[in-house]
Amino acid sequence: MNLLQDDRFNHTCEVEAGLLQTECAELLTSFFRALRAKKKAAKQAKTE
Repeated sequence: MNLLQDDRFNHTCEVEAGLLQTECAELLTSFFRALRAKKKAAKQAKTE
């Protein structure tokens, strides 16, 4: 159900691009970097 397109509801929102863009990019980058490191460490431990 899309509340923004359904006329039975009066939900509205404004979309503004670029808010917290740098912070979000850093958060995602660090998350995936840590995930790759964890997978690499697990793979190395498995082969040893």
